[in-house]
Amino acid sequence: MAGIGYNPSAPGFANILFAPRPNEKMKSVEASYESAYGTVTAKSCFEGDRWNYTVTVPANATATVKLPVPSLEGITVNGKKAASLSAADGVAAALLRDGYAVFEVTAGTFSFSVDASALYRG
Repeated sequence: MAGIGYNPSAPGFANILFAPRPNEKMKSVEASYESAYGTVTAKSCFEGDRWNYTVTVPANATATVKLPVPSLEGITVNGKKAASLSAADGVAAALLRDGYAVFEVTAGTFSFSVDASALYRG
C-alpha cells in the first residue's frame, strides 16, 4: 500500500519506484526501507477530501513516483502546482504515462497532495 519498490536496472535502489495503492479503509500507511543509499520512506494518508503521499529519497538516489490519478490537474508537490514544477524543485519531469501521473525526482522529501475523488482505487 505504501508503494516502495525498486527499478531492476538500477541496483541497490539507485532509482526507487514509488507506486502506492491508496485505500480509504486504511486511512494512513507508513513504510521504510534501508537501502544501500540510505533510508527510503513513504507515507500515505487521507485527510478530509485529500490524499497525501510523502516520500523521502536518500542522497545520491533518484525516484520515479507513479500516482494513481489520470491527470496532473489538482496535484501539488511541496505546496506547488504540478504544472509549475522544475528541476530547481527537485523534479526532473512531471508527465502522464499509461494513465498515471508520473514524477521523476531527485534526492529529498516530496509531499504530494491529490483530490481523493480523482484516485484510481486499489
